Amino acid sequence: MTLELTDLVGWIGAAGLLTAYLFLSIGKLSADMYSYHLLNLVGGIGLGINTYVNHSYPATLVNLLWTCVANYSLVMIIRKSSGKF
Repeated sequence: MTLELTDLVGWIGAAGLLTAYLFLSIGKLSADMYSYHLLNLVGGIGLGINTYVNHSYPATLVNLLWTCVANYSLVMIIRKSSGKF
């Protein structure tokens, strides 16, 4: 069995989401941290690509929305830190 590129991208995405959740749960990250949302963004993109290629469109939609939330949160954090809220 060979590991396809889309499988690797999916595993990286899964690791990103699980890492974000774990670190949030144990207090290493908080929901207002850039790194938390960056991990969620990477996770959503990775799993979104994997689910799209594998024709799992409901999961693709969930991951697309997950990515949108992460993008929005990152923009808000950047605006807040630069004083442009």
